[in-house]
Amino acid sequence: MSGTNKPSLQLLERAITILDFIAFKTGSLSFTEIVEGTGISKPSVHRILATLGNFRILVRDEQGGYILGPRIIGWSRSCIQSHGLLSVAKPWLDRIWNEVGETLHLVSFEDEQAYYLFKMESRHPLQMRSRMGDPIALHSTAAGKAILFSLPEDKLGSILKKINLNPKTKKTITDPVALKEQLQSFRTQGFSEEVEENEQDIRCMAAPILNNRGFPVGAVSITCPTYRCDDLKAQKMGKFLAETLPNLSYELGYNPQKIQGGVTI
Repeated sequence: MSGTNKPSLQLLERAITILDFIAFKTGSLSFTEIVEGTGISKPSVHRILATLGNFRILVRDEQGGYILGPRIIGWSRSCIQSHGLLSVAKPWLDRIWNEVGETLHLVSFEDEQAYYLFKMESRHPLQMRSRMGDPIALHSTAAGKAILFSLPEDKLGSILKKINLNPKTKKTITDPVALKEQLQSFRTQGFSEEVEENEQDIRCMAAPILNNRGFPVGAVSITCPTYRCDDLKAQKMGKFLAETLPNLSYELGYNPQKIQGGVTI
């Protein structure tokens, strides 16, 4: 790489760092908060914020803080509309939501990373804090477990060695051996589950979405507060997911009869 390109690349990396920092914080952020939170020098932050503002990638709110701008929203909509998984999954998400009425998340799994691709809010007043585009932990979320447990055994072991099994709550499973012990339950019932492992007072059930090679490309999860989801209701919703999502996988080319060495549930 030439010396001319290095400063430009560094500037781009810093801009992305600033955008990430702002995107995953709640509310607007002041200039000082951005400097302190990113560790980038004041002159660089000032230049980057000014440039991003010129292109409406960032805007300032009534208090003078920085928030994501309309250009980001446009990019986000375009990304969602062009994502093939969502276009195939949306009719099935509608069916599931009409049946359960709780918050649904469509999760995409790419390059060993999972993130929320789409969200349908519960018909009940209480809303979840999750946002489209947010990354999810594979070990502490039902969707993450559904993806992990659908991987070939060697791939599952490889990923468990790489990821950080950080505790999200007091109930998070951080032992890879204990986590893998849930695999048999997943294979028996066809869905994964977590109770307050990722967020206090929240319970989730999830099932995977498989492609034509039998490899997980995502998952769908049902999320609800624990007070509204006892064991009986959780089993009912989880079973409904396990019975419904294979139809979505089939539309992506999945056929267990044609998979050699793949994982079926």
